[in-house]
Amino acid sequence: MHLRTSAPAAGIEALRGSLALLEGAPPRTRLGRLVRLAWDAVHALVRRFFRGRGDGGRLEERALVNRELALVYRWVDLYDAAGHLARFSRLAQQLAPRHYRVDADAMLSMLFALQSFPGVGARFQRSARELATATGDLEGLARLTVIQGACELMLDDSDACLRRLDEGVALSRQTGDRMLVAFALSARAWARGIVGHIPDARAEFEEAEHEAMECGALWLATDAKCGRGITAVVMGRFDETRELAESVLTADLRLTFPIFEELAIEALAAVALLEGRYADATAGFERAHSILEKHRLRDGWGWLLPMSRVEALCSLADAAGQDAVPDLVRRLKRITPTFGRMDKLPLYVGCGEIARGVVDARRGRGARALRRLEKGNARRLSDRHSHVDTWVQVRSALERLRLGEDPDRVGERLDAIDQDYAARGLPGMQQWLAAMRGHLLA
Repeated sequence: MHLRTSAPAAGIEALRGSLALLEGAPPRTRLGRLVRLAWDAVHALVRRFFRGRGDGGRLEERALVNRELALVYRWVDLYDAAGHLARFSRLAQQLAPRHYRVDADAMLSMLFALQSFPGVGARFQRSARELATATGDLEGLARLTVIQGACELMLDDSDACLRRLDEGVALSRQTGDRMLVAFALSARAWARGIVGHIPDARAEFEEAEHEAMECGALWLATDAKCGRGITAVVMGRFDETRELAESVLTADLRLTFPIFEELAIEALAAVALLEGRYADATAGFERAHSILEKHRLRDGWGWLLPMSRVEALCSLADAAGQDAVPDLVRRLKRITPTFGRMDKLPLYVGCGEIARGVVDARRGRGARALRRLEKGNARRLSDRHSHVDTWVQVRSALERLRLGEDPDRVGERLDAIDQDYAARGLPGMQQWLAAMRGHLLA
């Protein structure tokens, strides 16, 4: 496999070269790639109902190369990843071995879940599971189960998500494929981090990195390293985060996988935020956002970045005064549409109202802001402790404090959040919260 290598850039180039020989040169323009994607997607759907046979081994080789590129481009360019996935799905329908259709349907289920079509994604999941079970495809079943766990996370069912990922890790271990084990462990670690189990996530990232290095998948090891850096921030291990981020930023791998540069910059910006260097944090988060935009990675990565961008801007204004961010409202409004897209996924429900409430509060529309903040909180369950839940609670409380609500009443909410941070081993977050309370009560 081209991706089990300490030189993944060369592996990707080898895959591209193979595909050019098999299929000819790819379209050069973005429009051309979109047209080709649409063509492949339509033909994939047609082939699901009217299957034919292709050109034997050559067709299978094309399918394999497109499958590998669809996987790895998840870290490179999501538009190109979707194009390779559509082509792989079309080719998989023409091949006799049914395990190709297992992989195609599993990957499509994740794509539709991220695009806020969970019902369509669920249908692809059922199809893939039936095929994998019928054919005894253990590897396909393991990959599918991990992807299902990630989809459950988007649907805001953390218990089902972690149960599914536990199953995915167990199935991956049964295959004996260390790269698959590393993939499953890393997926579960990212999920644990988002739902609020930070120390567990950190330990799992370490294990995933070890497994990836053992099988030579340097790019997957770097994915886990980035996860370690981000968990270290909120745990107050700032020097560790700096060391990990710098090791990523000085490695050539970031040139092939831009998401790693984004994650490292985002981690360093988070350190700046928690250390009280709000201008540096603001600049860092904006740079991270620009990388996601440039490389068309926004729709599958950076789902917590809009919250960080809001926090950095508001923290800078509250600590240094309105003059430090004279265009605060305009910059906040530019972030708000992202929350609107996120709000379509159950994991982020209510975040759009919170973001709009912050904008209203900073524009001096206090009553309207309070209504929006209340509505955003009401749309979420109160007994959860995911990163998203905590952000909704903290930002709402801080805005209420700014708007003149009784400090003692708001202080009780913030005390409860601080205690929750302490219970979950997050001194970095405690440090930032204490600083923000001090700025607003000064």
